[in-house]
Amino acid sequence: MIATLLTLTACGWVNRQIGYLTGYSLVCVEETHVLYVQFPTGAAVLVDADGKPKACGQ
Repeated sequence: MIATLLTLTACGWVNRQIGYLTGYSLVCVEETHVLYVQFPTGAAVLVDADGKPKACGQ
């Protein structure tokens, strides 16, 4: 069961479920240090007012 939960978490399942409940969730991708908005049907890079990608922790 733990392996199944880790597999589902790794592919973004939890974030998509949060998106279904709240409309979206914020996801930080550590490899690129970029913040994404996860929607139930996809994801997009979160940008600031100047159109530049927001870094994690901003």
